[in-house]
Amino acid sequence: MKTGLNPFVYNHPIDPPDLIDRDAESQMLATLAQEGNHARLTAPRRYGKTSLLRKVLADCDRLGMPTAYVDFFGIQTAADVVHRLDGGYRASFHGPFRKFAEALIRSIQPQVSFSAEGATISMGISRDDRQSLDRLQTLLDLPVKLFEKTGVRAVIAFDEFQSLLGAGPNLDGFLRSRIQAQTKEATYLFAGSHPGMMRELFSNRERPLFGQARPVVLGPLADADLYLYIAEHFELTGKDSGSALGRLLDVVVGHPQRAMLMANRVWDETEPGAVADEEVFVRALDGVIADHAEAFESEWRRLNVSDRRLVSALATGVGPFSAEAKSRFGIAPGSVEASRRRLLDDGVIADAGGGRTSYLVDPLFGIWVRSLLG
Repeated sequence: MKTGLNPFVYNHPIDPPDLIDRDAESQMLATLAQEGNHARLTAPRRYGKTSLLRKVLADCDRLGMPTAYVDFFGIQTAADVVHRLDGGYRASFHGPFRKFAEALIRSIQPQVSFSAEGATISMGISRDDRQSLDRLQTLLDLPVKLFEKTGVRAVIAFDEFQSLLGAGPNLDGFLRSRIQAQTKEATYLFAGSHPGMMRELFSNRERPLFGQARPVVLGPLADADLYLYIAEHFELTGKDSGSALGRLLDVVVGHPQRAMLMANRVWDETEPGAVADEEVFVRALDGVIADHAEAFESEWRRLNVSDRRLVSALATGVGPFSAEAKSRFGIAPGSVEASRRRLLDDGVIADAGGGRTSYLVDPLFGIWVRSLLG
């Protein structure tokens, strides 16, 4: 490791060797994949979901299983699903599986638009070049063809899977119709960062994927693991995390990306060979909050009045069901649960062990809200 370079990455998924405190989850997901049991991984935004998927796929790859990663973030139409599957499969399969997968994909017509005319499932597609569902079906059946060729189960990760809900009616139904028979050929890892939409897809009895995947939820990282990782990387680059590290852990409360963001900034504020103290930490925190003020304001503006009141209570440590919450923030007892469910579904807050004990997922947003309240 070069001592002059900041070792803390916060703006993109990290490589599997740098994954912190996710051994239990990665082992569980890899075991489920080998057994042929689908899983759904739900985590708040910036909680290391994609990094964990990469670790699981790397572990399965070392076992000789063909693996693929497909990111559905931002899709708007069913044709986009075809495009993402095409690109994800082309980029992912390698080794002895790559040529076969590439040949199969190339055998399909290159257009990514399609029509559901004549199909049993109706999907609305707004593209000029319309074609049959054959392309999507062939892509979804690719693991079957791979298995026929190799006899090895494939592991497919669909990231930001909740985006299917907005990309066209019955897409999840069509997908299930293709993968439900792939009992030997493939295991699917469905991952999403919107808890409410993931529950809608997998926990609503009216949805085709109801009960089709074992739920796995990512929680905050353990302080001890974060402490060791950050302290070690300071030391390896010729700096001492000092007393700033304890303050950092108190602020980020286990949030993976926020921990790396703060560690990155504290490292920048620490001179080579120096010790990061309280003054260094305060400068780092002030700088991070200032840098993200515009994003925090945008997040605040999209909340309705009731949700803002609940967020304010949680940010200041006031129990949302308490008399103080009613007197200080004007929270009506009857509106608390509706706001809480809405914010839980959107991933703004999370429950600590279930029940009605909630906390803000982004601790830095909480600091900004407290500064807003004065």
